[in-house]
Amino acid sequence: MPRRTRITGRFTTAEDLKNTFLKITGYRQAQGVSGDANYWTGGRCNWGGSHNLMEDARCLESFFNSVAGINDDMENIKLSANEEIFISNKQQLINKIQGCISKCRTTSATSVGGICIIWNDFFGSFLKKYLDTFSGKLKRQLAVVEKLEPKHQQELLDLENQASAAKREYEENLRKADDPNLSEQEKAEFIALANKAAKKAEEIKKRIKNNPLTQASNFNFLDDIKALSSGNVPSNVTPDKRNFGNENFNASGSGSSNFSSFSKNSDNQQLIIIAAIAIVVIFLLLNKKEDAQYYEEY
Repeated sequence: MPRRTRITGRFTTAEDLKNTFLKITGYRQAQGVSGDANYWTGGRCNWGGSHNLMEDARCLESFFNSVAGINDDMENIKLSANEEIFISNKQQLINKIQGCISKCRTTSATSVGGICIIWNDFFGSFLKKYLDTFSGKLKRQLAVVEKLEPKHQQELLDLENQASAAKREYEENLRKADDPNLSEQEKAEFIALANKAAKKAEEIKKRIKNNPLTQASNFNFLDDIKALSSGNVPSNVTPDKRNFGNENFNASGSGSSNFSSFSKNSDNQQLIIIAAIAIVVIFLLLNKKEDAQYYEEY
């Protein structure tokens, strides 16, 4: 049965956004710009849209929380119970991303998501460039999501099961090799089997990375919306990850670690095998030498 989707808290609240906005734009409030009208005191502006501060803060709250929830939506797709649910979850995410993209623009009278132009003072001079790049990142994820098929989900789940089996095989052989009652040759054989399982795991990891569902899940916008919600945005968003790895993948299915242990141990295991074989060879040579000396004395 698919695992239950984790429930996460909201990224931000309208109240927090309003407070941050008021703190950063104190200089503008002091100027008493006529177009701002009663915007600062709970009323509406005179910039053409008759905006209200709290309403705008709620609009931004919805936008930021929608973007922050994309990762959970990807998890819902991955854990879909059947093809029908998969398609439904996929379409819901497509609609959400399209909605987020539509809010990544400004006009002569509005800021992000159609809120009051006053917020441009909060976001800073790089806002348009930032939004253009940010929406481009969302569009790249959207293009991957639109191509997802139910077979990609089944392939990924199968690969994760294979990965789990490879990890168990790896750990079991290392456990057996640690038995103090084994000969050096027997230990070397178990270490070789562990190394074989590690290599198998690495191959599985490559296939997981190339799975379209993994690639669609690889996008992360949390740093971007954190910068945007803090005001005075930088000139650009965080770059896309080119190495499409599932960093939260755990062969046991808990989502807390990855196969890095296989990568790190692979070379070490090679050296251990070589050393173990060398010990066995030296041991045999010494025995042969002792036998020769025995026959000479005899």
